[in-house]
Amino acid sequence: PARPDRGPGSLVDDPGASMRYMEAVIRDGCRSRAVFNYLVSLYAGLSDEAPLFRFLSEHVPPASGPAGDGPAGDGVADVLLRRAAEEDACPVDRQFALRTVLRTGRHFRSAVRLYMGFGMRRHAVELALKVDPSLARGLARECDDPAEARRLWLMIARNAASNCGGAADG
Repeated sequence: PARPDRGPGSLVDDPGASMRYMEAVIRDGCRSRAVFNYLVSLYAGLSDEAPLFRFLSEHVPPASGPAGDGPAGDGVADVLLRRAAEEDACPVDRQFALRTVLRTGRHFRSAVRLYMGFGMRRHAVELALKVDPSLARGLARECDDPAEARRLWLMIARNAASNCGGAADG
């Protein structure tokens, strides 16, 4: 017999209810990492990447510079303090989110977004080349450091050459 508290359309039977509830809690101002991380894990379980990518784009700011490198004259302490401030400003535990996304074996655009949140542009471009070369080119175009941009474009060119060579050989 059907229980009255589990009728058609009840929250218990609605797989999206948890996501909608967590989204509402965040809209109401919650900054708890546990809530953000739980929502990341729920989004990562979906077959559609769009909600996860949209969420990460909204809540994971890009790093201020390459990981481990600060502007000229910055000491290690300054770089570490800047990274700590960035980490505090981001409600999503980026390490948890990256592990969760990579564990799914899909949602690679979201992983690229997370790599950029860490300031790991080279890793982001490497992954983007496997998924969407136009995304890799866009990341290289956005690079402000000429030396890094040159390395990224070289990586993209090598990838394009190996793909062309592989197609001609096959």
